[in-house]
Amino acid sequence: MADDIQKLSLKQVAAGQFVIGGSKVYPNLKDSFERNKTMGIYFQIYNLVLDENTHKPSATIEYVLKKGDREISRFQEEQDKLAGASQQMTLEKLYPLNSLEPGRYSLVVNVTDNLSKRTISPVARFEVR
Repeated sequence: MADDIQKLSLKQVAAGQFVIGGSKVYPNLKDSFERNKTMGIYFQIYNLVLDENTHKPSATIEYVLKKGDREISRFQEEQDKLAGASQQMTLEKLYPLNSLEPGRYSLVVNVTDNLSKRTISPVARFEVR
């Protein structure tokens, strides 16, 4: 969870604190966000199986936003965004919070490796004020 994620120019890459690859991630240490802001989602996936013919992974990424046990929204990563991926993938999203009421939420990221049939589902909890 991050307050912001910014793409960097080639001159800025690998320079400074919280620079990961070509992005600068501003972590949110309190897991609390203002309703009129966006929430950054930064997630790295490792050890995806590569197809023997294409040498590319096949993965499905699904985001599930919940308030308590109630599902608020669900969306999947577009398959074409995964085309340049390898055994490691980085997911970066900015999620607008203006449609959410103040309260406690959880975000589940379901990552399914379609080749190995393995799924992981990490959960992040946060508050909207």
